[in-house]
Amino acid sequence: MPTARRGGAAAVTSAGAESGLAPAVSVICAAFDHAPFVRECLDAILAQQAPFAFEVLVHDDASSDGTAEVIRDYAARHPDRIRATLQAENQFSRGVKPRSLMLSRARGRYVAYCDGDDRWTDPRKLARQVAFLDAHPEHVLAFHRASVIDAHGEVVGEHRNPEPRDYARHELRTGAFFYIPLSTLMHRRFAL
Repeated sequence: MPTARRGGAAAVTSAGAESGLAPAVSVICAAFDHAPFVRECLDAILAQQAPFAFEVLVHDDASSDGTAEVIRDYAARHPDRIRATLQAENQFSRGVKPRSLMLSRARGRYVAYCDGDDRWTDPRKLARQVAFLDAHPEHVLAFHRASVIDAHGEVVGEHRNPEPRDYARHELRTGAFFYIPLSTLMHRRFAL
């Protein structure tokens, strides 16, 4: 399951993806000045071939390059799947972590990540990871290798998986994500 990685006002939130049934997966997509990449990111997420419902929580952190307009368009065209938060003021610069905001809004049993400058290349990524976690209730997360691609589409590096072993919750909260590419990660919502 390779993944490609590229380099004060209230939020405006779409009414999308507000059904009574909880999705199996919540995909969290944080974006800031990702206009050159966010279309590919959202297209790859929406192209997932999954036998279950999933929602996409997209957060634009007051971009100045047109990222918010792209996200607004996608949310309008996919109201059943995308819930967008478009900030008028940058939250990260105020000490607020956009991913934490989105995680608090996630409704899925599982949470996956794909930032606005990342792109999934396997259309069955979500289905494969959900199948693994469903089959292995003793595991709280799954991840995979990733290619690092520059703005010109050239592979400039590879993220290899760390040595397979069991990790304690405190390790996952304090350090394991430094070598697990975020766009490869899926975890049980309650786990972190």
